[in-house]
Amino acid sequence: MEYIAIFKNSPTAGGTDGVEVSTGLMTSPIEAELNTGNTNTQTCAVRCASGCSASSVELTSVTNWLTLSADNTTFSDTITLTNVGDTNKLFYVKFTAGSSVGVENGAIELVASVVRNV
Repeated sequence: MEYIAIFKNSPTAGGTDGVEVSTGLMTSPIEAELNTGNTNTQTCAVRCASGCSASSVELTSVTNWLTLSADNTTFSDTITLTNVGDTNKLFYVKFTAGSSVGVENGAIELVASVVRNV
């Protein structure tokens, strides 16, 4: 992890567990296999490197079949998480399969100003 990363595989709130999601090469993406018309919601987390923090982190889905939530209740294309430190701050990713069959690739864009706490 450089300064901030997304984690998958059921990370726990306030913990430092989870598997870091890959950037670029897609070696460790957030994945879901769905039948037509179904949904799948996964718990993920954002976390800063040790000694770093971000007062605000904006996450945006860049596909229409992927939505995000800070509370696992209200889902939208963009969420903002506040006071992100070096422990897991949970968020939720919902995959929604359309009526056509096929493999879809998408992305979550992360925007944050990370500060190094000295």
